[in-house]
Order: sequence, then C-alpha cells, then structure tokens
Amino acid sequence: MSRGLDAPPAAPAATTPGATGRSPGVAVALVAAPLLALLRWWQLHGRAPLTWQDTEDFAAMAEAPWSSRSLWAGIRPPGVPVLLRLVGGDWSRYVALQAALAVACWTALAASVATVVRGRGRWVAAAAVVALATTTPVTMWERSVLSESPALSLLALTVAAGLQVARSPGRWTVLGTVAAGAAWLAVRDSHAAVALAGGAAALVAAAGAWIRARRAGLPPGPGGAPRWAWPLAALGVAALGLGGLAMAGSARGDRDAFPTRNVYAVRILPYPERVRWFADHGMPQAEHFLGPDRRAPAVPRRPAPGVAGPPRDPPPQPRRRGGAPAGRPPPPRHLAPPPRLLLAEPVPSPEPALNHPPRRRGCYRR
Repeated sequence: MSRGLDAPPAAPAATTPGATGRSPGVAVALVAAPLLALLRWWQLHGRAPLTWQDTEDFAAMAEAPWSSRSLWAGIRPPGVPVLLRLVGGDWSRYVALQAALAVACWTALAASVATVVRGRGRWVAAAAVVALATTTPVTMWERSVLSESPALSLLALTVAAGLQVARSPGRWTVLGTVAAGAAWLAVRDSHAAVALAGGAAALVAAAGAWIRARRAGLPPGPGGAPRWAWPLAALGVAALGLGGLAMAGSARGDRDAFPTRNVYAVRILPYPERVRWFADHGMPQAEHFLGPDRRAPAVPRRPAPGVAGPPRDPPPQPRRRGGAPAGRPPPPRHLAPPPRLLLAEPVPSPEPALNHPPRRRGCYRR
C-alpha cells in the first residue's frame, strides 16, 4: 500500500450493553466488601451475642415446622425466625449470618450507586454509602439477635435493586427488586406501610405517564408510554400485593396488641391528665389508672416513666387490645394521643417514646 494513502479506519471495538456501567460497580465491590467484612469481624470477634425480650419470641417461632402458621403468621414477623431456623437456632451463627448479610447488602448498594452516578461523582457516592454502613446507627445492631440489622441490610439491598430498575428497566431488574422487597417486608411489620404508600405512588406515576402519552397521540402499549412506566407499574402492583400480605400476616398473628400496649404504658398511662383526656372521650376501664388506687408509674434512673403491672400480673384487657373489649377492634380515637401532643411533644422531647430515655445506645454494643 502506498505510504501516501491512509489506511481505512479500524472498526470500533464491539461492546456489550452495560459493560462500561458494570466495571465501576465491580471495582467498588472489591474494595467495599473487605472493608465492611473487616469491620464486622472486629466488632463480633470474641464477643457473645446479645439477646433481648424479642429474642425469645423469635427463638420460639423458629422451632415451629416449616409449614406451621406459627412460623409465617405468628407473634413476630417471619424473617428473623426463618433465619434462625436456617442456622439451627444457634444465636452465634445467627449473628454471623446477619453480619454477612449486612456486608453483602451494603456492598451491593455501594456498587449499584457506582453504576448509576456518572463521572467522578460515582466514587464519592459509593464512598458515602460505605461510610454510612460503618456508622453507629447501622453497626450497633450486629451483635443483637433482633430484626434491626436485617431490616437495615435488606433495605439497602432493595434500594440497590431499585436503582438498577431506574438504570435499566427490564424484567430481571424488576424481579430482583420485588424479591429484595419481599425479604425486607418479612422482617418488620412497619415496612408494610411503606410498601403500600410506595406502591400506590408508583401506580399513580405510571398512570400519569400513560395519560400523557395518550394525549400526545402515542400508540397504546409499552411502545407508547415512557420506558419506565411499565416496570414502575409492575413494582407498584407487587408492592401493594406484598404490603397487603404482610399486613394480613400481622393481623393473623395479632401482632398489633404488644406495640399498642407499649404505647399506652409509656405515652399515656403515666400521665393522669392524658388518662383523663382519654377517659373523657370514652376510654374503657380508665378507673384502673385514675384515682387514689391507680398504679404508680415505674420511673427508671431518668425519665421516661412507664406504667406496667408486676411480671405475673397481666395488664387489663384494654391495654392489651388497644382499649377495646375482647373480640372488638380498638376504636381509632383510643390509638392516638391527644391531637395537640402529636407533634408538640415528640419533636422537642422524644424521650418518653424511647426504650432508653437518655438516648444512650451503648447497651446495644456492650
């Protein structure tokens, strides 16, 4: 070939879709996983698991057969009992399992963020996720046989999967997000409210996109609406279904009774003026907590006070069932504090609503 002629341009190298987006995630995972694993190992090595009142309930549920209603719709959500059953009820193995789950889920979130954020900002965003995974509010639960650590870990995994739906909407990313969300919902009952609200919002957003596409004269079906509308609608339907299933399991196991009793014991019964407010609005059996023979609040070294009977003295029926006689649902007006206290007290002075009034969290890390 003559030196005066230029050679034909080389064909561009073939690339697979998403190949450039995955490499930052792999790099982040290779760095984040060892760091988070080392932190958890240092935190747990040579230290016994911490057990609490909830632990006994989880352990009792874990002894039920796989097909038992007591396991899947018992006195606690099924997530932790299932994990305990997988490790044979051994608390040390459970703590190791939840620590490994935390490492995997937070690493997945950091890697997912790195594939979504563009430019150099991806490294800053991924580092922020890793830093968050090392903070006390996240790591303080790793030694406890409770549901808090799996709840935080699976939330991180659900967010990581959701980011991949936003990045590349498709069948597998949607299924992955649904699977992660189902596991997250199985850990704590309060997550159901988030799923129901989020599912409704997703359906509204998808419906709005379809309406706008129709007004613009675009054809019906996946080709007309924006690319994200159909995956978002699928996630909305799944969230509503899973949230409803979680609430049904909670109702089946009467899991609302214990938290409602705690709310009464800490937020209402120690304060005569609040009891009088509820008594004036029809609270049954208010006389047990008013007058000269009322139970005295049990005040720890620092507030908040609480009213509770001796260990062998069961509380009155309305406290166990939210203020309603047996067999009847609690009236909604008995489940909330006086309206003026809804925001006026918890924001400036949240201590009465906490297990540990001084807000010292060292007991979870001892």
